[in-house]
Amino acid sequence: MPVLLRPSGRIAIQAGRFRHRVTLQSRTTGRDSTGGIVDTWTDYLTGVPAVIEPASGREYFIAKQIASTMDTSITIRWRPGIVETMRVLHGADVYDINSVLPDSDSGRETLSLICTKRGAEGFRS
Repeated sequence: MPVLLRPSGRIAIQAGRFRHRVTLQSRTTGRDSTGGIVDTWTDYLTGVPAVIEPASGREYFIAKQIASTMDTSITIRWRPGIVETMRVLHGADVYDINSVLPDSDSGRETLSLICTKRGAEGFRS
């Protein structure tokens, strides 16, 4: 894959890599009709171009069952306000954000979101 350089000598972002569209959601805590605390998710950004790449996977033995997790790296263009308490939706897949890493050059071109894919029951795997 050829590397594109800007006039400043820095690597340019290739738009074709950002082929996935994701939604970032933030958690809102409220109360239900009986006064109990309820967490709801509201859309923070929709239709965000992203690169989704598997980072690592592992299996482990817990509660007499084999469980597995898949860590995924989701790269988006830099946006303010993205924090670890948010989550990412891509189709039917839900990813919990574990860490937000800015790019190594300027810190303001891309963000790498290191995520864990949620299990079918909706809890962190």
